[in-house]
Amino acid sequence: MRSTLRHACGLMLCAIMLAPASLAAQQPDPITRTDNTRKGTLESTDGKLPSGQYFDEYVLTGDGPVTIVLESAPNFDAFLIVRSPQGRETENDDFSDSSTDAGLLISLTPGEWKIIVTSYDPGETGNYTLTARF
Repeated sequence: MRSTLRHACGLMLCAIMLAPASLAAQQPDPITRTDNTRKGTLESTDGKLPSGQYFDEYVLTGDGPVTIVLESAPNFDAFLIVRSPQGRETENDDFSDSSTDAGLLISLTPGEWKIIVTSYDPGETGNYTLTARF
């Protein structure tokens, strides 16, 4: 698993600097228990993190355990950020040592959760599939 101080600090700073107001302008696509998969594309016309990564945003509501998986190979190295209703962020680069897909197991509490789909490196684009497994 890659872990350079520069990159880790850059992504954490990006996540912190992503103000809810800037994300709200994108009109997040809601994910539900019955409609839990999204196919999307990171494009140069998407929102851009301060460190140069393009991003798409989704909203998830519910409670209980959920596994969120972002598959993007071979297009780009996936990076996943999930923000709780209280603003706490959790992130993942590689779901496993043998994959560039990202994933998180989270215990949802009631409220609106933000899922931010992005790439590990700045400027990467391509197709992806985001799934929330309840």
